[in-house]
Amino acid sequence: MLITAIAIYLEDGRPIVFKQLRVGKNNKHFTLIKFRSMKKQKKDKAKFADQEQDRILKIGRIIRPLRIDESLQFINILKGDMSIVGPRPEQIPFARQFEKEIAFYSQRHHVKPSLTGWAQIMYKYASNTEEIKKKLSYDLWYVKNRNILLDLKIILQTIEAVFWKRGAK
Repeated sequence: MLITAIAIYLEDGRPIVFKQLRVGKNNKHFTLIKFRSMKKQKKDKAKFADQEQDRILKIGRIIRPLRIDESLQFINILKGDMSIVGPRPEQIPFARQFEKEIAFYSQRHHVKPSLTGWAQIMYKYASNTEEIKKKLSYDLWYVKNRNILLDLKIILQTIEAVFWKRGAK
């Protein structure tokens, strides 16, 4: 993590940490933290990560596939804002939009958002409404069927995805 922080600083200066408000359990907002993997820019409207490929730092091209940029979210877990397994937290503008457009979207907010989840293991990165609906079906299945054995399976599959570089980017 120290090497990552130094590399970000040397490539693009401060800030090293990216902070963004996200929607948590029971629609409570929290500040998600992660290592910054993209070039700085002025505050803009919410965008999907795949719409900003031109902003990825050189170090970002290394830390994103290995999910090192997400490692600081263990602080969010220790603070109680997130859990290890569950639906991924969404940006507030997207969450509000999806709640209006997609039936049952708000049901995913009955559990804490997480570092990894069933939808991340089972489906690709989603960046349009149809893909969000499909990914939501995995989140809702998880919310309905979650248990310790399923969580362990998801954790093991996440480790596999990181080491063998498969899954969402």
